[in-house]
Amino acid sequence: MIRIRWDQMVRKQDAISTFVLKLRALRSKLRTWNHTEVGNIHLRKHLLWEKIEFLDAQEEDKNLLIAEREERARLKRDLDLLLEQEEALGRQLSRVQWLKHGDRNIQFFHTWASNRRRKNYISELSYQGTQITDPRQMHSYFRDHFMGILGRSEEPCVRTDWKVLYPEESLPSRDLEASFTVEEVKAAVFDLASQKSPRPDGFHLPSTSSVGTLLKQT
Repeated sequence: MIRIRWDQMVRKQDAISTFVLKLRALRSKLRTWNHTEVGNIHLRKHLLWEKIEFLDAQEEDKNLLIAEREERARLKRDLDLLLEQEEALGRQLSRVQWLKHGDRNIQFFHTWASNRRRKNYISELSYQGTQITDPRQMHSYFRDHFMGILGRSEEPCVRTDWKVLYPEESLPSRDLEASFTVEEVKAAVFDLASQKSPRPDGFHLPSTSSVGTLLKQT
């Protein structure tokens, strides 16, 4: 599914625009897939609990048929898989790394994620003596502010003479200005925590590493 959606996107003139556009489209497709295929985890968990409890109550009054026992075993397997998915989702939202896998302390994850969201939330900005509360205006202010500071990527017109700064050291100046290699990027990405999302596109590192070959084709 990922490869099909990725190959459907039209390429732009530059690679970075193509990459960003494809990531946005892929994120939209994955959200649709999650809604149709995965659905509401909490609702599915509640329904599974009800079916299991119903069969448990039936067993107190009579012996369950073989088909009913197999059905209950299947429901428990589905519930166990659903709990693992819920734990993974809560762990990603909370960014907690020091708990062991399998703790399934969902309430803790939700509390931690809520506190993190509340701490990072920006309700208003002060710009030239004016308080800004509209999210779109704040987004525009951030963009204009950092565009004014960072500017656009251009070929540098001034080169640094590293021998003047570090006369006693032998520095490979060409390597400092050279483009990153695939091996260097891979080493930097794989050295980060597996559940971190270092970019604002919503993709965490396992998804990046698992489809790395596909991303390189952009």
